[in-house]
This record gives sequence, structure tokens and C-alpha cells, in this order.
Amino acid sequence: MSQADEQHVVVGVDGGGTSTDVLVADLGGAVLGSATGGTGNWESVGLPAMAAEVARTVDAALTTAGRTRHHVVAAVYGLAGVDWPSDVEPVR
Repeated sequence: MSQADEQHVVVGVDGGGTSTDVLVADLGGAVLGSATGGTGNWESVGLPAMAAEVARTVDAALTTAGRTRHHVVAAVYGLAGVDWPSDVEPVR
């Protein structure tokens, strides 16, 4: 693995109705950083507020991991309120 690859990370986001939890892990699965923020449910606060809170929480977790968005090679999002096919595109 190259030195650049060693800086790559994956991000997992659990955006719930009351809080958003984010983990940042290296490519071997070791957790490097985490953060908790406000709601990740767009139905509760609207799309702009949800997107801003999820982005803020992801950035906070990346900071604790000593990484930036530039280092992210994959991300998985589980978001409350995205429970119908018609919800996917607006949230995307």
C-alpha cells in the first residue's frame, strides 16, 4: 500500500431522528475518528438543515481522524426519513 493509500478512509453515517453518528475508518477497518451531531432526518428539519448537519458531523469526524474529504474513498449513509423510493432523489 502506498503512503497515499494509507491516508484513505471510509465514512459511515447513521443519521437518526434525534442525532447523527459518524465513524471514520482506515481501509483495514480501524476506527480513526468519530463525531455526533443533530438530527439526520430530513422530514423533521427539512433538506437544507439535514444536509448541513450531516456535512458538519462528517467534517467533525474527519477532523478527529486527521483527515479531510479529499481522503474519503467510500461512504455509506443510513438516514432516517428515507423510507420510500420517492425520498431517495431529493436526499441524494
